[in-house]
Amino acid sequence: MELFGQGSYMTCRHYISPDGKVAAVVCGPAPRRKFCSVCGKPGALLCDYPEPGRKSGTCDKPLCATCARHVGKDRDHCPHHAAQERVRQLGFRFDDGGTK
Repeated sequence: MELFGQGSYMTCRHYISPDGKVAAVVCGPAPRRKFCSVCGKPGALLCDYPEPGRKSGTCDKPLCATCARHVGKDRDHCPHHAAQERVRQLGFRFDDGGTK
């Protein structure tokens, strides 16, 4: 059932109280699926590489499990940041081209 414009669908979530009864039903537009920024497949992971200038503090590019580089417990990097981190671990630093 299309309700919110072209390509947007409504979904409902049922929230259950501790005693097992339905406490609330909340309906609205379906959440947008995120797609991997590398291959375009559906992606459920986000790049966790630190980026202090961003509101979240991390890169947050969506990634699929195949393209994500697992770097720690619940931590994944996009291929770009995984390569950048490997270079840093070798002792190199990146020059952003700006004045210092």
